[in-house]
Amino acid sequence: MTQEQLCEVAGLSLDAVSRIEHGTRVPTLDTIERLARGLGVAVSSLISDTPPAKMEFSPTATRVARMLDAQPVEVQRAAEKMVVVLVGIATSR
Repeated sequence: MTQEQLCEVAGLSLDAVSRIEHGTRVPTLDTIERLARGLGVAVSSLISDTPPAKMEFSPTATRVARMLDAQPVEVQRAAEKMVVVLVGIATSR
């Protein structure tokens, strides 16, 4: 997820997220809750000292993610919509 995408789903400005990420701004509880909701994680995972478990992806998923990472946000969003449709079709069979 890019910072722009996180800002969009969390309802925060790019400046705010960037400053939090770089440690020049301390987020309020409301901001932490918004970030957690936007990321789809529990608040506790954002404030825990324990690093999150490393996620493992298949080689195919990794290749697709690398291809999309270099694309503009609009292309990434279009690809996400197509994946949602394809997964929906595959799971409905």
